[in-house]
Amino acid sequence: MSARLRRAVVALFAGAALSLGGPAAGQAALPAVFVGLCSDQVYWQENEAVAVKNVDLQRRAGIDISRVAIRWADLERTPGVWNYAMADRVVRRLAEGGIRMLPVLQSPPAFADAAPVNPQPGFYPPKSFAQFADFGARMIRRYGRGGTFWSENPHVPYLPLTAWQVWNEPNIRPWWASGPNAAEYVDLLKATAGALRSVDPQVEVVAAGIPNSRLGIPQQTYLRQMYEAGAQEAFDTLALHGYSSTVEGLMNQLRLTRGLMDEHNDASRIWLTEFGWATGGAVSAFTTTEEGQAARIDAAVRALAAERDSLRLRGFMLFTWQDVVGFGTIWPYFSGLIRADGSPKPGGFSFLHAVAAIRVAAGETGLPDPPADPVAPPATALPVPLDPKTDAGDEAAPPVDVPIAPEDTAATDPDDPPGAADPPPLLAGFEESSFRVLRARPPGALGKVELTYFPEQGGTLMLNGHQLPFAVADGCPLGCRLRAKYDVRIRVAGPAGPVWRRIRVPGQRLGLRMGEPRTLKLVLSPAQLAAVRSARKTRIDVALQVRRKPSARAAARGTLRIVLAPVSA
Repeated sequence: MSARLRRAVVALFAGAALSLGGPAAGQAALPAVFVGLCSDQVYWQENEAVAVKNVDLQRRAGIDISRVAIRWADLERTPGVWNYAMADRVVRRLAEGGIRMLPVLQSPPAFADAAPVNPQPGFYPPKSFAQFADFGARMIRRYGRGGTFWSENPHVPYLPLTAWQVWNEPNIRPWWASGPNAAEYVDLLKATAGALRSVDPQVEVVAAGIPNSRLGIPQQTYLRQMYEAGAQEAFDTLALHGYSSTVEGLMNQLRLTRGLMDEHNDASRIWLTEFGWATGGAVSAFTTTEEGQAARIDAAVRALAAERDSLRLRGFMLFTWQDVVGFGTIWPYFSGLIRADGSPKPGGFSFLHAVAAIRVAAGETGLPDPPADPVAPPATALPVPLDPKTDAGDEAAPPVDVPIAPEDTAATDPDDPPGAADPPPLLAGFEESSFRVLRARPPGALGKVELTYFPEQGGTLMLNGHQLPFAVADGCPLGCRLRAKYDVRIRVAGPAGPVWRRIRVPGQRLGLRMGEPRTLKLVLSPAQLAAVRSARKTRIDVALQVRRKPSARAAARGTLRIVLAPVSA
């Protein structure tokens, strides 16, 4: 992925995160883990830097959980010789990125599968269901609650694997090459579920995702056969792969499945562990244009959230993150949100804004916080230049320190209660092309200071996923101009105690268009930067004014306060 394309993807996900705003009254919250993704080709690759970058981007995109194949054949290539390195790497990458993982137990090695001498194409079930169950028990002892992986790697954030999916698409011949047979699969499911529960009685056993495909037994027929074979006693969550040419077809699969479950008095939840549309490859019912993919993804995400209660929907997993080249022309290789070269498709923007919309409707004000890394990275202090191609600073005198008015030289922060001491210092500092927010009004804004305008939400202005307490009345049909003025004050030692000192810095003017994040950039001279780094506290008031084009009349104004702790803390 080139630097230019990587920056484009970063901007894409930063912008989507900003659309998480104020709650909609009366809306039920989403399940704690609802938005998921399938992206095996990213997680399993050997390039650590690329994998970590993609996991980080996925987290920014609002991904709660990722579905990843754990292939027996990768871990026991020689009978009795286990090598966990590949699986360890994947589990670690996701945990460090703050994304939970749904493992799919599948793919026995050649010495343990039921393939004949002259096998058909596809994956064969294991020769011994008991051996496969032992494989599942071995995996949960390593990666589940209290697993050995976590005790051996105490520096990795503790995100044990608590839900396990047993096999993939057994109703079609590519994944049950001996010929799909629901009763056989249920026997495998029962054996594996028993082994998993023997290790962790609280484990969530997820049945294999069942698609509706011409390559095997129809989805609803196979599901009914599973119930007839006693599958209900084995799984906690039923799974579908809801591929359809239309969003309505996808939703109908879920509705029919809910109806079938109700027939059997089964209140278990449904997990949509794959769905999506391709934008290339061989023509199929699931192939469309890039614009068609974007429209379907947007409608599907919103429909899934809207019907989540009536369907008892556990969550969904979009297939997939990135296109793959060089493996064939079948449609799944072209179902990514981003292209093989790393550039985002329209479907990427569509997915991320749809996810933002359902979070807003559910009353969420931001992405869930990932687990904290116990080893904090060192802070850096870098001056931040304006980009002359996109930003123009106010015409002002060269930045100099100036004394502040007497009424501002209080010994305490005006926002602090009387007699309050300074808050504990927090590790922070200036970062390249942005500044890191520690405390802000509104509270909770963390990371880059980026502003986005959304006319469909009443002209609201979002800062890092938080709605500002003012809006652009009547919207900006022709776009807006944003003016930002910075009042930077540092708290330093004075003769009679701590005092505030003002630093003059240039402001900004930039264009503001629908849904596009724009970064507010603070420019400091080397001397100013040194002063900030040595200050006890830095307070930045950002006065924002929005003017609607072509009029010069102000459409909105307001002030945001940011408080930074010293870099040297």
